[in-house]
Amino acid sequence: MKAKYINPFTEEIFEEAFKVAEIAKFTSEELVEYEESLKIYRDNINVIETAKEKRKL
Repeated sequence: MKAKYINPFTEEIFEEAFKVAEIAKFTSEELVEYEESLKIYRDNINVIETAKEKRKL
């Protein structure tokens, strides 16, 4: 019988860890730019989702 478990050492886990490490070494200016960019991205996603919901009504 094959054991069923979640492998914590998947490629996705390492990719995510490297992304976090990259962000952690940002300068304060880079961090502000990153946060502004992330806010714009999230706002755009919300605009699209809202439009989809309104279209369903």
